Amino acid sequence: MECRAVYMQRFEEINLLATMAEKNSELGGNIMAMNALTRSGLVLLCGYFEGFLREMCKEFVEELNDLGIPPSKIPLRMLSEHVNACSDK
Repeated sequence: MECRAVYMQRFEEINLLATMAEKNSELGGNIMAMNALTRSGLVLLCGYFEGFLREMCKEFVEELNDLGIPPSKIPLRMLSEHVNACSDK
């Protein structure tokens, strides 16, 4: 899965922020900086995870398309969810 590799690469940015926050949590560290770094990491984590889920769904649909499965073999609920999601855009 390509989306996993991209997510893991982006996760390194979050690890960097966590390391910087840990350094600021030591005695004499800057608590405001630690809090800002922690919040920044959380925002990045949420955003990257949202992107990961979106890309994972796209890859799943592409895999289904590549398999050439006829729509009659796909569960009706899955098809109706897809149609509803596309029509909402």
